[in-house]
Amino acid sequence: MAEDVKVRVIPLLCPECGRSLPAGEHDVIFHCADCDLAVEIEDGKLARRELRHLAGQGEVRLPFWIFPFRVDSSEGSVRTVPEYRLLAGVVATGSDAERSGPPLLFVPACSFATTPLHVRAGRLLTLQQPVLAVDRSKPVGIEPIVFREPDARIMGQSILLATVTVERKRNRLFLEGFSGSLGKGRLATIPFADRGGKLYHAGMNLEL
Repeated sequence: MAEDVKVRVIPLLCPECGRSLPAGEHDVIFHCADCDLAVEIEDGKLARRELRHLAGQGEVRLPFWIFPFRVDSSEGSVRTVPEYRLLAGVVATGSDAERSGPPLLFVPACSFATTPLHVRAGRLLTLQQPVLAVDRSKPVGIEPIVFREPDARIMGQSILLATVTVERKRNRLFLEGFSGSLGKGRLATIPFADRGGKLYHAGMNLEL
C-alpha cells in the first residue's frame, strides 16, 4: 500500500497587509508592491527576504544577487577592487574608481532570453564595480525573481570566470588553480530605461 502523501497549501499573502502576492509560474521570491516587502517559501512557511532598490533612472527594474567575492589562482589571491580590475583587465573610470571593500559579483535573479545574455548581464555589471547608492522610494514594478541564492551562487562561478581576461583563460595552469569564494548574497533591483528593446543604465553608461 502506498504511503499517504501530505500536501500543505501555503497561502501567498503579504505578512504585512494580508493581500495576495502576485506569482508567476517560475517565481521563487514574491514582492508586495504596496508594502515593498519580499518573501520566499522556506521550510514550509513564508520567510522575509531583504530587498534593496538601487538608485537610477528607468522604468524597468531588474533584480540581481550581489555577492562580495575573492578569487584564488596560480597568480595569487584577489581580495580588493583594484586587484580585481587587474585580473579582469579593466580600467577604473568615474566616481567608482575609489570604491572600498571587496569586489562585488552581480548575478541576475531574473530570466533572460538565453543563457549567454544572462551571463553577459552579470559580467558587464561585475566589470563596472559600481557604487551602490540606495533609492528609498518604492519601485513601480520589478521583473520576476526566478533564481534563489543557491542557484545564483552556482551561476556566479561562470559569470566570474567570464570577467577574466582572454589571455588568462587560455592559460591551463591559471584555469586549474582558479576558484571563486562568494560571501553572503544580497538581493537588489537596478533600474534600466527601455530603449526599444534594449535596456540602458545612464549612470553606468551600460546597455543590456
